[in-house]
Amino acid sequence: MKIVCIGGGHGLSNVLSAIKHLPVEITAIVATTDNGGSTGKIRQAFNNIAWGDIRRCLCALTDQQHPMHQILCHRFNQVNEFSGHSVGNLLLLSCEQLKMTPQQSIDSFKAMLDIKHEIRPMSETPTDLIAITKDSKQIIGECQIDKLDELPISLSLTHSVKTSHENIKDILNADLILIGPGSNLTSIMPVLLVPQIQQALKHTQANKILISNLSDEKSVASSVPYSKLLDWMYSQLGFQAFDHVLTDTKVNLATKNNQIKFDFSDKVQALYAKQSVRPSQTGQHNIKQLTNAIETILLGLIQQKSVRTA
Repeated sequence: MKIVCIGGGHGLSNVLSAIKHLPVEITAIVATTDNGGSTGKIRQAFNNIAWGDIRRCLCALTDQQHPMHQILCHRFNQVNEFSGHSVGNLLLLSCEQLKMTPQQSIDSFKAMLDIKHEIRPMSETPTDLIAITKDSKQIIGECQIDKLDELPISLSLTHSVKTSHENIKDILNADLILIGPGSNLTSIMPVLLVPQIQQALKHTQANKILISNLSDEKSVASSVPYSKLLDWMYSQLGFQAFDHVLTDTKVNLATKNNQIKFDFSDKVQALYAKQSVRPSQTGQHNIKQLTNAIETILLGLIQQKSVRTA
């Protein structure tokens, strides 16, 4: 089975952690528009793609016992010019300085870390998110967009970038596409705004599932009903990027667009509803429960294929 995972931030890395031990082929297509923290400082200085979410994916798919795992994931916490920087981000930047393309940089680390799955940027060309508010103000950058107090009337990329042929091929040939979880405006939407990725999602025969967040995200998305957010995403993209939503059963799923199915599997819904977010946790998904839910979906897809070929 071939799975394509789309998104960024902690959400995408959690999904990769959940499925990396399953007997599947994984391709992660990673958002590259982050402009905060260590990544933002590096982007401002070197005008490159955002490395932070790609680094998280490398960490998620690396065996934690690998000697390079802790180094890749280490972040400087001393109060000096390195404060807040991730070693992994700086190492990936070093590859760029050695005239490697972003994909070559990623592949060199994959080989070093013995990662068998694919990790690819949504584009190797730098771009940023730009939002237009109701009063016609232009807001550029993920960090700035996350501070909005209402959904923008428009969300797009500052440059119309291209994705790789490999990304297109993997989307078209996938059995399952997992979108999210994560910040809907600034982790999920950037990838979905790439025109070639949109076309591939329109034509793929894969089941496309949006994984919702378990807790409110720190953005304007948390201030609107989930159904309104889904309608807004549809209005921005001009098409439905997913067939199903894997969500907590407490969420109101009444949406204007009746193309979305919320009953992908009663068993999966039950598994997902069992997940709990404790006050001491960060609101991220329970890896084991997420693994169980995705594994149940995969078993359902295998059964569907068996019925079709019988």
